Amino acid sequence: MARLTNVMGKFNQMIAMEVQPNTAIYHSLIRGLCLNGDLVKAKELVSEMMNKGMPRPSIVFFTSIINNLCKYGRVMDAHAIFDFVIDMGERPYVITFGSLIDGYCLIDKMGEAPRVLDSMISVGIEPNAVTCNTLINGYSRNGRIDDAWFGSV
Repeated sequence: MARLTNVMGKFNQMIAMEVQPNTAIYHSLIRGLCLNGDLVKAKELVSEMMNKGMPRPSIVFFTSIINNLCKYGRVMDAHAIFDFVIDMGERPYVITFGSLIDGYCLIDKMGEAPRVLDSMISVGIEPNAVTCNTLINGYSRNGRIDDAWFGSV
């Protein structure tokens, strides 16, 4: 977190010198803030970008952050970013949902994984073979193979 604080200090110095940050700088900072759990500041930077007429980060950008957090077991943080993305008006896609499903499976929250799948279907996104396999694999890894059979039909 100390490095991120240092980087934010440099960012503020840059602005004080009237050097305008570009999209790449904003994306780097937003990614760092998300990975360090500072969604409030990440949201502020996204708003700042949009107020300056820059396009907000895409769903692909946020999906990569969600996926990384899930791989490290930080699924609640990932889900918070997922909610943030929806609040921004972005529409998650199959990989975004799949990352969350995989994350919940990895931390043995098998009650949440099918809820994410249901949410995905309810917004009109069809699960693909990878999504279904992820859920089935999660049930299997967690010793719930019988649920995998019924959860996949």
